[in-house]
Amino acid sequence: MKKILSTLLAFVMLATTIFAVPFSAQAEVKYPEASGTLLSGQTFTYDSTTETLTISGEGAITGYNWTGENVSPFEYCTVKHIVIEEGITSLCNYLFHYVYGIESFSIPASVTTIQVYAMSYATFVGGAGKGFTVAEGNESFCADNGTLYNKSKTKLIKYVNSGLTEFTVPETVSSIEQEAFYKD
Repeated sequence: MKKILSTLLAFVMLATTIFAVPFSAQAEVKYPEASGTLLSGQTFTYDSTTETLTISGEGAITGYNWTGENVSPFEYCTVKHIVIEEGITSLCNYLFHYVYGIESFSIPASVTTIQVYAMSYATFVGGAGKGFTVAEGNESFCADNGTLYNKSKTKLIKYVNSGLTEFTVPETVSSIEQEAFYKD
């Protein structure tokens, strides 16, 4: 009986030592590279001082998958501010897949398409003045209190809690995008 009890006690001590390490260790925060080129030719820069990711170039951003080959260079990264510059026309699926801690996301007038999974599992940090901004002249999208809608406000694309204690979906909204309320 003593042998069984001492073996069990040794196992419990070993298990608590082994399993205690992952719970006490903090996950390493990942940031994007300082600069690079996207699969479809556009370029990006990341300013680590302001934690701003800027994407520039022309045309549609295409080509990213959620797993395997061609995953986004921003996947699992922490980025506070995302700026899409004028000239970009489309944001493809999985471009911002698992991007964490987004406080602001600026969309220019030239963007006409945001694919349904462009911000798949992306997390936004809410609060007053945070969320999406859409440039004047954009004919496809608008933002209201940081929340992204299509221009006619019939589709809620991504909700960002901008410090509201209560949110009511506008009466004009007839559809809500998948993951519109993910982590918000």
